[in-house]
Amino acid sequence: MERILEIILLAIVQGITEPLPISSSGHLVIFQSVFNIEGGSGLELEILLHLGSLIAILVFYWEDVKNLFGKGLGYLWHSILYVLNKGDAPKKENQKHFLYGVNVLIATIPAAIFGILFKDWIEETLMNPKAVGIALIFTAGVLFAAFKISGNKTDKDFKPKNALYTGLMQIIALFPGVSRSGSTTCASLIQGFNVESSMKFSFIMFIPVALGAMVLGLNDFLSQPDLTSLLIPYTIGVIVSGVVTYYCLKLFQNILKKRRLDVFALYCVSVGILSVLFLK
Repeated sequence: MERILEIILLAIVQGITEPLPISSSGHLVIFQSVFNIEGGSGLELEILLHLGSLIAILVFYWEDVKNLFGKGLGYLWHSILYVLNKGDAPKKENQKHFLYGVNVLIATIPAAIFGILFKDWIEETLMNPKAVGIALIFTAGVLFAAFKISGNKTDKDFKPKNALYTGLMQIIALFPGVSRSGSTTCASLIQGFNVESSMKFSFIMFIPVALGAMVLGLNDFLSQPDLTSLLIPYTIGVIVSGVVTYYCLKLFQNILKKRRLDVFALYCVSVGILSVLFLK
């Protein structure tokens, strides 16, 4: 029962902090330190809890995901057939979904390469409260830089260079304590995109990154000696993480519309300073 309660606590933390720009990975490290929770086998539990968040994001942006994989990939397939003289020309209205998918891919590649090359180093070196504290202070700076900016560009204005810039910010977000949602959303805001487009691109980007992290961590997860006994607690953790993530996505959406990223910035700098000063 104690183990289940620990994982539920971490799942709630994950669900709150994944959508909100305060770093889910950083808070998992801090909570494990403060409450002396082992948290499974390190990154394995974090990856599992991210599964719950991934499911919530898929549900929240289901229409966009459906268009991306259905109409976007359909446009690519029909384009190939048309070039080979084996089909009609693709529907012009589906081109925007294909191009959006290309931008998501461009934004994902930098973080994917960096994650593959430096996953072990990040896990061994930066999974500690003091490193997280420094990263949270950095996150606060990013949020302060963007919270007053108000743009009017939309999805149709996304170009490969915009996607690449946002993708580079996602590399930095691989460091525990740097908010992925905060840094990538702010990257789009700083480039002049509106709130809705910036938030959506940030969370659509999360889908391939989360899937990639799960694939990379699958072997370590399955090799846990006590995996069988943890199946029920882990399942509960995924469910709790998903439900909390979904409702916090709605909360973040409303807060973004009110342009109150400064509140999160103050929170991050406060927690960051306390972590550096008092946690080991």
